Amino acid sequence: MAHPGMQPRRLVLVFDFDETMIPVNSDIHIPMTVGGGVFAAEGREMLAEARKDPAFPVKFTAFMDSVLGAMHESRGFGEDDLRRAAAATPVPRPLADALRSIRAETGRGGKLEGW
Repeated sequence: MAHPGMQPRRLVLVFDFDETMIPVNSDIHIPMTVGGGVFAAEGREMLAEARKDPAFPVKFTAFMDSVLGAMHESRGFGEDDLRRAAAATPVPRPLADALRSIRAETGRGGKLEGW
């Protein structure tokens, strides 16, 4: 409990949840499932080509920018499509329950549609 007149401390917790808290790598899973997976073959080709570059892991953000750009240019996919794919990402029930509980307690945490 904070002392009278003192501001409560704020805490920011940052973690990477891919393949630990959820059973997929969301960076790859979401673009590959947008629009029912119609971009998956193209995306896999782009990923295979990118992995030939020894600097690939360091350039992952730039790679994802190019994937998202290609998805938009060739197929017209946009933010709403990515949101739908993210909402369909598999989330283990205990994690979904914990996130719902946090949201109920704090009024924060975003939408949990589909979980």
